[in-house]
Amino acid sequence: MSTSKGTEVYGYRWVILLAFAAINTIGGIVYVVFTPLANEVISFFAARGEVISTTSVSLLTLVNPLMYIFLALPFGILADKKGWKITVGIGAIFQASFCVLRIFALDMGFLWLLIFQIAFSIGGPPLLASVQKMVVKWFPVRERTVASGLGILTTFLGLMIGSIMSPILYSDFGGLLGALTVDGVLIVLGAVIFFALARESPPKPPAIEEKVTIKMGGMIRTRDLWLLAIGFFAGFGIYFAILTLAAFVLPTIGIPGSVNAGLVTGCMTLGGIFGCIAIPRISDALGRRKPFLILAGLLAAVLSYVIGTIGNLIVSIISALLLGFFVIAVLPIALEMLAEMKTVGPPLVGAASGLTMTIGYIGAVGVTLIAEMLGTPLDWSLSILFLAILGLIGTVFMALVKETGEAVKGK
Repeated sequence: MSTSKGTEVYGYRWVILLAFAAINTIGGIVYVVFTPLANEVISFFAARGEVISTTSVSLLTLVNPLMYIFLALPFGILADKKGWKITVGIGAIFQASFCVLRIFALDMGFLWLLIFQIAFSIGGPPLLASVQKMVVKWFPVRERTVASGLGILTTFLGLMIGSIMSPILYSDFGGLLGALTVDGVLIVLGAVIFFALARESPPKPPAIEEKVTIKMGGMIRTRDLWLLAIGFFAGFGIYFAILTLAAFVLPTIGIPGSVNAGLVTGCMTLGGIFGCIAIPRISDALGRRKPFLILAGLLAAVLSYVIGTIGNLIVSIISALLLGFFVIAVLPIALEMLAEMKTVGPPLVGAASGLTMTIGYIGAVGVTLIAEMLGTPLDWSLSILFLAILGLIGTVFMALVKETGEAVKGK
C-alpha cells in the first residue's frame, strides 16, 4: 500500500481486478460456445425435426451485442449512481442463471435455447459498462489505462478460450449437452468468486480527481465522444462480423472445418489479449492516444480483407493475430480517453462508456447482418470488401479526434 496526501493505493486493487476477471472471462467462454459450433447446432436440431437456418444460428451470437444496444447506457448510468459492484453483480446473476437453463433448452427446442441465450446476454452489458468505473475507483491515474486493458482483455480471453475449447468439449464431453453443462458449472463458479471478493471502493481513493462541472448534457454534446463512438461502431462491427461468419466464410476460400474457424477467431482474440497488455503501456509511455486509433483503423481494413480472401490457414492465423493485437487493444485506450475528456471525466465515465459501447454494439449487429446479406453460401467476397471499406471510414473519423494524452496537456 502506497500513500500520498489524502490518498492511498491498496494492494487489494489486484484482487478486485481478479474478481472482475473471473466472471468476465467465464462469461466470454460460455457466450461464444455456439459460434464455432454453428453447423453442429444446425445438425443437432435437424436430427430432432427442426430446420434451423444460418441466420437463426447467428442470432445465438448476435443477441449479446444486441443487448448492449439497449442496456449498455442504462447500466453505465447505474454504475455511476449506484456503484460498479452492484451493476456487475446484476450481470453475474443473469449470466449464471440462464447459462444453466440453456442446458435444458436442448430438449425444449431451438426457440427456448434462443430465449435463454437472450436472457443470458442481458448479463453482458453490466460488466463491460462498469470496467472503467471499477478502475477509477481502485487504481491510481498512472495505472488506469493498463488496468482497464487488463479488465477488458478478460472479455477477449474468454472469447478466445471459448472459441478453441467449445469444439473440444463438443467432441470429448458428449456433444452440445456436455459442452453446455461444463459451461454452466464454470459460470456459477465465476459468480461465486466475484461475490466473495468484490468490494465497491477502498477506504481512501487512489487519486484526487479534478472536479467536473459540466453534467450529462455537456457530455452528450462532446464532439470527440461521438467520433470515438463511430470508431467503436466500425471496430466492433468488423470484429463481430469475423467472429460470427468465419465458420461460413473460410470454407469457401479453402479453409474448411469448425476447428479451423475456431482457431482463426481464437487467434484474433489471442492477439487482442497481448495487445491489451502491450499497447496501453506504449500509449502511456508516449503520452499519446490518437496514433493508435488511426493505426487500428488502417489495419482493420487491410487484415479483415486478407483473412476473408487469401485462403491460406497460416496467413489467416497471422492476420488474425495482428488484427487482434492492434485493433482490440485500442478499446482501453479509447475508454481512458473518455475519462481524460474535461466534459466527461471520472464522474461520468460510466455513462460515456455505456454510450460508446451502445454505438459499438449497434455496429456489431448491423455490420454483421449487412455482411451476411451481402454474402452467399459460396461467395462472401462482397461481405469482406464491405468490412475493409468500413475500416477505412473508421480511420478517417479517428484522424479527427483530439489527442488527450499527457504529451499534449498544458500545450
